[in-house]
Parts: sequence; structure tokens; C-alpha cells
Amino acid sequence: MKPVPDELAPNYTGGRYNPGAVGAAGEYWVNTYALDKRPLYVLPALTLHEAVPGHHLQGALARELAGVLASGSTSIRTPSARAGACTLRSWARSSACTTRPTSVSVA
Repeated sequence: MKPVPDELAPNYTGGRYNPGAVGAAGEYWVNTYALDKRPLYVLPALTLHEAVPGHHLQGALARELAGVLASGSTSIRTPSARAGACTLRSWARSSACTTRPTSVSVA
């Protein structure tokens, strides 16, 4: 977790996830500029959305599966019968896709 760079902070959103280069760690940026004027109650939800189980986990899984998935295929299977096939994009957002994938569908 890092603060949003000073040159961006005055006009920047509350936070975001930056995945970083392949092989490097990602960063969750939080805007600490003018905290007295920002709604801090959004930080827990924003952190879950951007970090874990959010975009950070989504990106890590996508990188783990990069050599396994066929070009353009983003289907994964989870143990949840209710979940069925979840896309990597929606995996972290969907309540039906909350468990670690057990198999990969290559299209």
C-alpha cells in the first residue's frame, strides 16, 4: 500500500490498484490528500475491491494461469456447484465465485 503520488493526489480518486510489471509486486494506492475532506467510510469497501479479494487477487490468479489458459480463454471452474464457470474478470466480484479455482477450461 502506498499513497497516491503528490502530483496526482489533488485531482485523483480515493484509491486504485496498480498491478506492476510481470514479476514485480502490485501496489494499492490510497489518496491521503485532504483527508479531512474525504469520506473515510468508503476505505474498507475500496480496500476489499482493490486489494484482497479484489483486483490484486484477480491479477495474481490471472498471472498464475497465464501459461495454462489458451489465448483469449478466461474461464475457470470452482468447487461451488452454484458458481459454474466464472470469468477471471468477475471472479473476485461475484459472491458465487469466492473459492479458489480447481480446474481450468481451455477454449
